[in-house]
Amino acid sequence: NPYILLYSEENLLNNFNNLIKLGIDKTTLIEQSIKQPLILCYDTKNINEKIKFYKKIGIEEIVLKNISLLSYNLDLIKARYKTINKKEEITKGNYRNLFLTDKEFMKEFGYSRYLLLKEDK
Repeated sequence: NPYILLYSEENLLNNFNNLIKLGIDKTTLIEQSIKQPLILCYDTKNINEKIKFYKKIGIEEIVLKNISLLSYNLDLIKARYKTINKKEEITKGNYRNLFLTDKEFMKEFGYSRYLLLKEDK
């Protein structure tokens, strides 16, 4: 991804170290940043908020092993969480429902992204 070339080596290294401090395993971070280098460009404050939320709902461990899930918009995930929790509790077995495509989520739960975010305000 050419976007990563906009970052200095120092910035990337700082972000790498900050992500490790947030609890992401070093090996996992290396492996996943090869596949998705923009992980190293994420705002660590934003990532920390996401990790806290995922810890609160009991899926932090799963997310930290698949850090590409940290790229999802937290407001959308929170809105989806509220919607899904009306039907069923989010567990390690069904957490994937939070990360469905918009089309799949609409089919499964009857809510579009727009409606979810509008109702959540």
